[in-house]
Amino acid sequence: MSKHRESVWIVAAAALILGTLAASTASAQITDEEKRYLEEKRKGPSEVYVIAPRLWAVTIPGFILDQFFDRHASTWEGGTNLATGLEFIWRTPKSHEFVFSLDYTDLTMRDEWWVEADKPVRQADWTEFGLSLITLEVGYNGIWPISDVFSFYAGAGLGLSLVLGEVQKTDPTLACIQSLGNSRNSSDLERPPCENQGQPALEAGSTEPEDDIPPVIPLPHVLGGAQITVAEHLAIRLQVGWRVYFYGGLSVGYEWF
Repeated sequence: MSKHRESVWIVAAAALILGTLAASTASAQITDEEKRYLEEKRKGPSEVYVIAPRLWAVTIPGFILDQFFDRHASTWEGGTNLATGLEFIWRTPKSHEFVFSLDYTDLTMRDEWWVEADKPVRQADWTEFGLSLITLEVGYNGIWPISDVFSFYAGAGLGLSLVLGEVQKTDPTLACIQSLGNSRNSSDLERPPCENQGQPALEAGSTEPEDDIPPVIPLPHVLGGAQITVAEHLAIRLQVGWRVYFYGGLSVGYEWF
């Protein structure tokens, strides 16, 4: 009986030793990738990537143009002004992100008389404002996480914009100019002989493009917003900012790590 008990204890001790060795061997075989995965499951990913199409409503506020012109057209008067684009974000969720983007911005305005500030109305130009921009940009944002799925961000960027379209300017007729005299009341442009049946009186052959607009312009950018992860791999980013024009909008993108 004593020998039987001794055998049982020997078998149990051997099983324990073998089990310990097997567990140790299995632990040693965990790859670096598996370790990283387990660490990210515990702490969250160290790096996150997002690719997202975006849509902004853009505007150049009238109060800004008022500083330079006594009369002018404005964005959104003749139709919608939007920017559409695509952004790629390389994100360290608890600290910062880099944003690379490409977008197209429509800045067209309806045709209108433009009068420079503090100039007599006779120097008005009938202006066809048909500009749009294609912008390539790199930006950097700081991140303030509120939870695992919600965070605020703010930062700055710098882009290069290719200017498309042109601004065409046409003089009023000589009769219109003479009737205006030294008037500084731009509403005089809406009466004959400066207007006939709702149409501006324009001098034939005087149309010329505005030549002070460069083909490529640098655009500084400041912005703020919030990112919400609404489902696995799906992120919504709400955005407001300034980039020569003001904008507000969102992007909806695929998120992975």
